[in-house]
Amino acid sequence: MEALRILARRLAGKVRRGLVLGTDESGGLPRAQMRMGAREVRSLVERLEHYGFAYRPLDGSEALVFDLGGGHLVSAASGDRRYRPKDLEPGEVALYRQGGSQVRLRTDDSIALLPANGIVHVQGTLQVSGSVEAAGEVTAGGDVSDGVGSMQAMRDTYNHHNHGSGPLPTPPMA
Repeated sequence: MEALRILARRLAGKVRRGLVLGTDESGGLPRAQMRMGAREVRSLVERLEHYGFAYRPLDGSEALVFDLGGGHLVSAASGDRRYRPKDLEPGEVALYRQGGSQVRLRTDDSIALLPANGIVHVQGTLQVSGSVEAAGEVTAGGDVSDGVGSMQAMRDTYNHHNHGSGPLPTPPMA
């Protein structure tokens, strides 16, 4: 029991809650200025991130800060209760930001893209192996094709057809 008390005393103060006051992304490892407690403010606190995820916490976010000794502080987790989704189902995962946009991995194994501005940008080719359903208009900047041909090929056929000796369609499809 005494060994546990000694260990607890040694660990006391090694893990603290910090408040982000500012961030610096200019170096190889992102850093933050943090307030721990009412009076202690520390700069150059390293921010460790999970592989494949990059983020820059807002001022006012909270973080866990680990004291590795010799004044070396590392922040290994941060969050912002002001903007965190409050309606997650058990087992649901959300990637979110302060503007309201979210990517949700739902409990039914669906993925929801919830952009606050209503726009999802895709750079490159979007390949869909299932059906596509649209509740609104579908607009294409280029030609639209299916397994038989393109919309432009249908227009060309229509514009150049006549019924025997009759005239070409007026007006032609653009």
